Amino acid sequence: MKKTAITLVATVLLSQHALAASEALEKSDAVSNLQQTMAKHSQFTSQFVQTVTDINGQVLQQGKGELSLSIPDRFNWHAVEPDESLIVADGENIWVYNPFIEQVTLMSLQQAIQASPMALLVQESSDAWDNYEVEQLQACYQITPKEALLSGPNPSMLRQASVCFENDYLSSLRLADSQGNTTLFKLTNHQDNPAAELFRFTPPQGVEIDDQRP
Repeated sequence: MKKTAITLVATVLLSQHALAASEALEKSDAVSNLQQTMAKHSQFTSQFVQTVTDINGQVLQQGKGELSLSIPDRFNWHAVEPDESLIVADGENIWVYNPFIEQVTLMSLQQAIQASPMALLVQESSDAWDNYEVEQLQACYQITPKEALLSGPNPSMLRQASVCFENDYLSSLRLADSQGNTTLFKLTNHQDNPAAELFRFTPPQGVEIDDQRP
């Protein structure tokens, strides 16, 4: 009877270990598959339309703009409606430019990963994904921040992101925040090989620069 109990406990422990290993492998596979899909069109420009809805599905805002990216570590996010704004990742830093208030916020790429899923998506290293749970659902990937990003002095506002692909191009990005709002970006009209100058930013003369880098 004692041997039977020991065998049962050992079987349960081994099963739990195998399940944990399987879950880790599944996450690793999902991240790898996501990165491989992004790499198939690692440099492109597309148009996007944006819809923000509240927790009840009521539309709060709509907009449009253009996204360009170049893996690794570079993207240009230019919103033109309803208000113009520009986010440029140049490989080392993130520049966030608000023409209306004539201000530029400067962050390191590592800082931006917690706040911007796009900064995460253009990462080649898998280490950047350690603080996220990733699940693959056919041509879509569900990305959920771990508790480490949701607590502390500067918690992430992101609660979940979903990225989907069509013909191996990024076709949609859905973001859910801590207030229950959802932002959906739909991308169309993809063109490969954007101009290199899109991933460089020089602050306009006279603007205020808020340097938040450590």
